[in-house]
Amino acid sequence: MRRHSITRIASLVVLGLVLIGTLCGFVLLHQSDSFVLTPDEAHSANAVVKVKGEAPERGKGGIFYLDVLVHRATLAESWLAGFEDTSTVVPASVFLPPGGSERDEQRIDKLDIRDSKSKAAVVALRALGRKVRVEGGGVAIQSVNPLARAEGLGAGMVIVGVDGTTVRSLEQLRKLLQPHKSGETVKLQVLDGDKRRTIEAKLTTSPQAPGRPLIGIAAAGDVAPKVILPPKLKIQIDTGNLGGPSAGLAFTLEIYDSLTDRRLTHGRRIAVTGTIDLDGTVGIIGGMKQKAIGARRSGAQLLVVPQGNYAEARRWAGKVPVVGVKTLAEALRAIRASTPAD
Repeated sequence: MRRHSITRIASLVVLGLVLIGTLCGFVLLHQSDSFVLTPDEAHSANAVVKVKGEAPERGKGGIFYLDVLVHRATLAESWLAGFEDTSTVVPASVFLPPGGSERDEQRIDKLDIRDSKSKAAVVALRALGRKVRVEGGGVAIQSVNPLARAEGLGAGMVIVGVDGTTVRSLEQLRKLLQPHKSGETVKLQVLDGDKRRTIEAKLTTSPQAPGRPLIGIAAAGDVAPKVILPPKLKIQIDTGNLGGPSAGLAFTLEIYDSLTDRRLTHGRRIAVTGTIDLDGTVGIIGGMKQKAIGARRSGAQLLVVPQGNYAEARRWAGKVPVVGVKTLAEALRAIRASTPAD
């Protein structure tokens, strides 16, 4: 009788340990519905931006762009990140496009970084008084409805043609669709990353736009135009797996510095983040907390951020001086004001 009781107790203990182990494994390995953002080191813009005939960098200084490490969190990581003040947990609904997937987000990031490269070259050259020509580049899909997704369209794709006619802007796309009626099918030529595909899309309408043919795109915008550089000038920006638009201002400043004999940074480590538009406007970015920490850890001597991100950057940058800017012109003035004269 006693032997049976001991055996039963031992069995219950073993069962309990197995259940605890299973539960721990589930918590440690099972993915949550959120992403974790952690700081990354600052990266030399000179290492990825190459301008023909550029002056060599002075010492270990220069323009440095900032990035954030992002990955889908396990249940344990989501919980533990709350105790780590350098990390931030972001719900998947915030990180991913509406109704989209991680694949869609990756496409959008690649599209954004491609646009940033084009805009950086245009803005930097125009700031130097050089002539540069641009040509329209298509329509970027930012989100789609379920019908369009079923047909093969997805966020991050770029529409470059309708029934064989080249599309360079959202306005042109609407004009090409206008002669068609709801229920008709059109052939869309799209760029899916580096691949060109043809997708047959069935046109619909909406109560808000009766009679106007739609292809199921919930949000879209013009892609940055193709840049036609001046003769003999060659600019290459090789960013590898980097995605997103937040390095646009850094790339612009690096091109500018490369073509002005490195007189902008004077060998100092200038950390920079912010999007760039064709008119030179600097836009706000995400992950400012992690980027400011990355700038601080990398020994930056100045941190240049969008004005809208200034307060958060100042909070996490430690002793690194921070300036907030709204335009490329303001960024140039801020950097010059912080560096010694020749």
